Amino acid sequence: MFGRLWLLLVLTQPGLCEPSPLSTRLGVADRFLAGHKWVEALGIYKGILAEQPACKEALYGSGWVYNQQGKFDLSVPLLTQASGSWPEDFRIWNELGYAFYRLGNVEKAGEAYTRAAE
Repeated sequence: MFGRLWLLLVLTQPGLCEPSPLSTRLGVADRFLAGHKWVEALGIYKGILAEQPACKEALYGSGWVYNQQGKFDLSVPLLTQASGSWPEDFRIWNELGYAFYRLGNVEKAGEAYTRAAE
């Protein structure tokens, strides 16, 4: 019975199965990242952050891209913001630790890597 109701709902309301505009944009950014197109992915993340400054995926993605580009000083504020909002996400702490390490701040890098390991 549930399957028939779901099919009826999907057929009459096709928008329910479509991804949200945010998830579509994040998917495009992911494809750029897969192709090592850092500038294009960063442009998408910046656009998302202009509209939604607290978007976890865009904060992390921007920080990750900046780390890939060697712009560690630009990644730290983004990753720090993300780590404050999502302290349970080890990926954020790992990237933050990497940025601090590359900036020569071994103490903060160690703290971030410790948080990642927890």
